[in-house]
Amino acid sequence: MGCRFKVVDSYYIEGEEYSMEIFYTYTEDRGDYYSPPSSDLEINKVLINSEDLTQLYWDYIESPNLLEIISEDAKNKI
Repeated sequence: MGCRFKVVDSYYIEGEEYSMEIFYTYTEDRGDYYSPPSSDLEINKVLINSEDLTQLYWDYIESPNLLEIISEDAKNKI
């Protein structure tokens, strides 16, 4: 396996009438000659205005665009 990284952190979004904090675990393996690079993003918890709405996030809010933004945030912390 190649070089492996793991980031456990949160991403914060502030709106005029809400705040949202997404707690995540991001893992990345840079790969090597035998294995291609890979990455994984796991959302652990979602708070909206300090209320745990993780299930609502999974059911209705999750979007590829938001996951891409959080993945980029995690990559920037490596």
